Amino acid sequence: MSLRYPLQLTGWHTKRRCHSIHDNNRAMDKIDPQVLWIHEKDARARGLGDGDEALVWNDRGCIRIPVKVTDRIMEGVTALSQGAWYKPDKDGTDRAGSINVLTSLRPTAYAKGNPQHTNLVEVKKAEKKKISGKKPFIFAVSGYKNTGKTTMITKLIPELTGRGYQVAVIKHDGHDFESDVPGTDSYRFQKAGAYGTAVYSSRRFMVTKRCEEPEETMLFQAFEEADIILIEGLKDSRYPKYICNYPKEMPISAGELADRMEEMMK
Repeated sequence: MSLRYPLQLTGWHTKRRCHSIHDNNRAMDKIDPQVLWIHEKDARARGLGDGDEALVWNDRGCIRIPVKVTDRIMEGVTALSQGAWYKPDKDGTDRAGSINVLTSLRPTAYAKGNPQHTNLVEVKKAEKKKISGKKPFIFAVSGYKNTGKTTMITKLIPELTGRGYQVAVIKHDGHDFESDVPGTDSYRFQKAGAYGTAVYSSRRFMVTKRCEEPEETMLFQAFEEADIILIEGLKDSRYPKYICNYPKEMPISAGELADRMEEMMK
């Protein structure tokens, strides 16, 4: 068994929940997100970097979860906090990081509880879901000012990325905006008169450029590798969209909206 599943998985009580209570508290999720702890040597052997999504499985089930690469755990051991609410996708893979998916139904000998500390698993880097042969799916989250557009998008992004999609966001601003942060070198370049500036590192780049009447289609080219491009705004466009109307109408959940989008993408 240890040849098939060479890593031990142990669970613990996290400070963000009382057993499973408060798992739906998004504020706590931001402070202490559900991740799999893994030693840096075990992660390196599996091509995993900190924050990468991984599949964790054994004969009982499978979960998909980001990893925390750290030397604060023993080599050969992984750890996952208990209490996450089970959330399977259409393939049956849990997306919430519920350790119960990977544990035995046999109770422990002494406490007659869930055996969370003696489980064997294997871990590998999760493949990104791709919409083969298709351009990015464009979807707008629209509505008037202060109706919940940004809130919906910030909830929708982790829902979609958790399902394996690569997501980009474009925001339409009906007014002009400051394109850089005061005090940065690129901000000073703009104020000195440069019509465009660019900043790049080994992991990302940012380009700002003045132009007349830009359209969102110009920006699509910057995200050709994306599976989904979300647009905030453009309520009068022809793109498929969800209209936010809070507080007059309560919004649907991000999970339900993601389900609708996947139906449109078929």
